[in-house]
Amino acid sequence: MRIGTARNVTALTLLATMALTIDVWASDATDASGYYLGKLGGTEKVQMLLNQEGSTVEGWYFYERNGGHLQLSGTIDTAGQIVLSEYLISKDRERMTPTGEFRGVFTAMTQTFGGTWRSSDGSKTLKFEFGLAANTLKGKSRGFRTIATSARPIFADGSTALKAISEQCRNVAVGNRVKFVKENANPKDEYLVESNDHKYEATDDIEVQYVSADLVSVLRTHWEFTGGAHGNSTFTAYNWRIVNGAAIPVNLDDLFVKGSGWEASLSTAVRRELRKCGAQRAVSDPNLSFNRDELSAFCLGPKGLAIHFAPYAVDCYAAGAFEVTVPYTELKGVIRSKGALGKFVAVK
Repeated sequence: MRIGTARNVTALTLLATMALTIDVWASDATDASGYYLGKLGGTEKVQMLLNQEGSTVEGWYFYERNGGHLQLSGTIDTAGQIVLSEYLISKDRERMTPTGEFRGVFTAMTQTFGGTWRSSDGSKTLKFEFGLAANTLKGKSRGFRTIATSARPIFADGSTALKAISEQCRNVAVGNRVKFVKENANPKDEYLVESNDHKYEATDDIEVQYVSADLVSVLRTHWEFTGGAHGNSTFTAYNWRIVNGAAIPVNLDDLFVKGSGWEASLSTAVRRELRKCGAQRAVSDPNLSFNRDELSAFCLGPKGLAIHFAPYAVDCYAAGAFEVTVPYTELKGVIRSKGALGKFVAVK
């Protein structure tokens, strides 16, 4: 059996090196996957992320005036009729409170989504209309017992800056997807070769977190399984300022006043927010601190600095990933007045 297995591996390795790589638009006639900008009630500016798989739609949205995320879950039919229930997740992630519902129609031809929002108690209804800011392009690469998928944004705005950001997202998502298949072309264990149910897998998804005329923020989630009890995830964030038509990368150092002690201020605020979420490292260690590398998966938004932690980073694997948002008011004394955060908070 061992000799036969080795022979099969040798023969199939040649096929594995010729990985099939495909990029396709996420949409069929009614696929609503993408990032949207719009208004609720004619005046309230809103940003929304939607991911569609079959007839199921998941996502979130926030009001630009405060930035607090509301989760979305619902369905869409082949005619584009869409129903999304919205709910608020508590800080400790123990409760989900229904807050409203979107009912409307997604029009593939114009990439728009409109209809009526209704509060959960039925006391308030508002018209809404959203337009596409970024489509989602999904891709897949296959090898022998290896499969990798990716999803990345293609911004609808044809400006030079947003074209450059779309291209960088492509290079990251597609590059890592193809690299995973090539690096795992030759299976490392007989169990993987002989099993029909197990394979090496990876996903590389980049999602828009915030977009405006002068700022863009996206989050990359990479997950892979190469044997063992479970797969593992990592987060990488990319942020840009749009200056004179060019996309300029933004790092943590760019946000804060040099020599202000911002590292300690941010670390303390993150620990406080993690304690509210019940993250065990923050709960058990009152002196827990983070260096800038541990805080590097940050995204910009109107409410505060959103920082992402992969499983194991601040709790056990079963507790999952953590996201905390540090309000800008807690960082006001260290924020650069002319930096990327200046538009969100008045700095004296």
